[in-house]
Amino acid sequence: MIRFFRVFLAARSVVLFTSEFLLISTCFLLAGSILIEGFDLTLFLLYEQGLLRLAIVVLAIQLGLYFQDLYTQMRVRSRFALIQKLCRVMGIAFLLQGLLAYLNRMLVLPSLMMIGGAALSLCMLVVWRLIYSSVLWEGFGTERILFLGTNTAVEQIVRMISERTDLGISVVGYVDDNRPAGSLLEGFPVLGPARCLLQIVAQTKPQRIVIGVTDWREGLPVDALLELRLTGVGIESAGGLYEALCGRFCLSELRPSELIFSNVLSVRPGSLALQSIYTNLIGLAGLVLAAPMMLLIAAAIKLSSCGPVMAPQQRVGFNGIPFTLLRFRVSRADGTRTAVGRWLERWHLYALPQLLNVVRGEMALVGPRPERPEFAQVLSSVLPYYAQRHSVKPGMMGWSQIHGQYLDSVRDTMAGLEYDLYYIKNISIFLDIYIILRTLKAVFLSRDEARPSLRNATASAS
Repeated sequence: MIRFFRVFLAARSVVLFTSEFLLISTCFLLAGSILIEGFDLTLFLLYEQGLLRLAIVVLAIQLGLYFQDLYTQMRVRSRFALIQKLCRVMGIAFLLQGLLAYLNRMLVLPSLMMIGGAALSLCMLVVWRLIYSSVLWEGFGTERILFLGTNTAVEQIVRMISERTDLGISVVGYVDDNRPAGSLLEGFPVLGPARCLLQIVAQTKPQRIVIGVTDWREGLPVDALLELRLTGVGIESAGGLYEALCGRFCLSELRPSELIFSNVLSVRPGSLALQSIYTNLIGLAGLVLAAPMMLLIAAAIKLSSCGPVMAPQQRVGFNGIPFTLLRFRVSRADGTRTAVGRWLERWHLYALPQLLNVVRGEMALVGPRPERPEFAQVLSSVLPYYAQRHSVKPGMMGWSQIHGQYLDSVRDTMAGLEYDLYYIKNISIFLDIYIILRTLKAVFLSRDEARPSLRNATASAS
């Protein structure tokens, strides 16, 4: 796992992205050198805005690859499907070049370079993906992990490792005093008690030991762990690995003393101030651009059914201060969806008026989902640290939303809170950009990975 802009990414994905950036760039430069007479590479890159023009095309192609799930589904299972997706990506890149030509032709690559580079990139990407999937994938190897303890966090970590083969992690087994040796947990064996840790490590040779002990006061084999640490074996808490793999803050590992003596969940004032600046600017620009569409939607709602255009709702905002959340009405008085309402929900346009909440400073583009006051009051009394999610502004989109966590059950609510606390701990402009990209991918391309969250969001907003 590699931490990039406060988001943990699989090493395989990062290596593939970087290698394809270099590959695509090389293809376009090679096409220009071959097809354009008198092409001077140095002159083009340094004095003709070539670096910027090339970067626009390459990043547009890679963004298209991301939107086509080609950085999450890295193994090639169908060559035809791969070629089809790559052709679609190249078409989008050509469309972007056409749009840029109307704005500034100096941002557009020469025609021959664009056509030749796209064709060469298409061929080379197919070849590279096949090589990467069949040969290089196994070359990464796997990191062997031994768990000391079997608490709830460990169980969830093991489930995540079993579901995601791209992580490059294999479970050796468990060391636990409370389970008999040889018993299985999530399909992996208990290898023995803590007093035998050194012998177990010598036999299994793990690269990392993850400590998942519920009560540290019960005693840890400190001397053995120190000896292993000095010999190069990594030692990590289950909470740290849980956060990296699941993208959630591990509440079961959080102790009140950590909140008292550290700022583990404290929001950095500078990050909040920066978020307010770019959120308000983007919200204002979005409101101006969306104003004509909002007027048309308002007219359609008014003409298609009786009732007000808006369906405002009370929500809890920053520092627990209530505010009125704005949204287009999608239902009749009896609760049935209108035809216009179904269309608005299909494209998630019912939330456009929330740009007004953003401009007024009541919401941010990204943040925890704004909750109803009555629900927030109950959840604050039931779930520890729930009130901490109000230390940032609620958002139109968020980390928990893209992971599909809503109030369907107490377990989902706890998971959603862990996602929100992860966002609060790691709030940054780069994490916001990542969340916005994931949300746009879900809305415009209807990807399965986020469809449940968007469907639940619609239901919970009604």
